[in-house]
Amino acid sequence: MKLIKETELYEVYLTEPKDWKKIKEHIMKIENSAFEEEVRQDEDDIESTFTDEKSICLIVKDKKSKKIVAYTMSSPLEDYEFLRFDPHYGKYDTLYIESTAVLPNYQGKGIGKLLKEVLIEEAKRRGYKRITTRATNEIIVHINEKYGFRKVKYFKEWVGNRDAWYMELKLDNAPGGI
Repeated sequence: MKLIKETELYEVYLTEPKDWKKIKEHIMKIENSAFEEEVRQDEDDIESTFTDEKSICLIVKDKKSKKIVAYTMSSPLEDYEFLRFDPHYGKYDTLYIESTAVLPNYQGKGIGKLLKEVLIEEAKRRGYKRITTRATNEIIVHINEKYGFRKVKYFKEWVGNRDAWYMELKLDNAPGGI
């Protein structure tokens, strides 16, 4: 793991595929506590993203306890067959944020925003032109819009029984969009 951002309370690390075995128990605890059963991802799905060289996966540690309290994981758009509707599919210029999760006791403390900021910077550094994600409630939509994401397409029951907005952020005024 590589420390890439530090705040007064938290450390953000970029993970590598080899880190999975050391962090998987923590990641699964966060996944299971942050999401309802019908929308949780299983360990195999999460592992496939965390161990893919093309993915950008970040974790947040509480500086005081050294405990992993949050993560976000993302991969190139082309890793997700269900995103073939996106006109950028096959262009290899878009990063898709698959999931962001924060332990319940740490929610509302700006950790999700910290992860989004660091992920956007890392995506730019790697040359991506766009970032896409889904938002399953108005809070997530609002947070994404604060960072420049815009609603692109609405889906009924996309994630479990949840409706969701597909959202995009163009990086550095890149052309494109849906």
